[in-house]
Amino acid sequence: MTRLTHSAIVLGLGLVAAAALPLPQVGLGPQAAFAKGDGNGGNGNGGGNGNGGGNGGGHGNGGSQGASHGAFQGASHGAPQGNGHAQGQGQGQQKATAEPSEGKKDHGLLAAELKGLNAYHANPKAFEKAAPNSQVGRIATYRRDALATETAMAALSAAGVALAAAATNPNYKGRTAAQIEADIAALDTQAPDYQSKLAALQAELTATDQYAAAQSALDGLATTVVQDQETEANALDVATKGRTLSPEALAYFRDQLGL
Repeated sequence: MTRLTHSAIVLGLGLVAAAALPLPQVGLGPQAAFAKGDGNGGNGNGGGNGNGGGNGGGHGNGGSQGASHGAFQGASHGAPQGNGHAQGQGQGQQKATAEPSEGKKDHGLLAAELKGLNAYHANPKAFEKAAPNSQVGRIATYRRDALATETAMAALSAAGVALAAAATNPNYKGRTAAQIEADIAALDTQAPDYQSKLAALQAELTATDQYAAAQSALDGLATTVVQDQETEANALDVATKGRTLSPEALAYFRDQLGL
């Protein structure tokens, strides 16, 4: 599982102006479709429309399945058509094959790779009552820790947006509070423009304080995210018994858990 370092998170979110950070979630595409068309014609002269006909029907099924919270929902079936062409005495065959998409596996292979993680099929009450050291209990712990990471990432994203907003405040000049307070202390209280200068400096001081608070919040949440990711990764290691899952298997497993 990818783990973000504190500095990488801070640098990345320093560029965020809007929108939440995506938790990446890889979906499974449709299964490969195989189409086969057979053309059988009698006494034809090499033409698909000769005596006896020369048209073969091809049928293929492409199934796509999506899952949410451990339950398969929805299936789609495509039907590519293959046309046979009679040749010679009207015997012809055409075969069209759609190869499986690279990097994708069918559910059977994914289930075989998951092994003990297939215990995610347990009902919700089983998860609630599962002993921590049972396989269902280990999966429940991983799901809880993964949800904590998602929550922390969402908060971190919001903090990044707040920091970006503070940085674009026209009253924020990038100076420290100490520098601004020194300028306020140096103002001539008898000058005719004293009040206007004081108001401008006070507005700058407020903007500076807001930026500092946003930066502090971002730093704290970045640390929390790193810690939560470590906890989540450790929980996954326990649930898999030290095995490393392929990206497809991990994405499929997380999808079944509603992550």
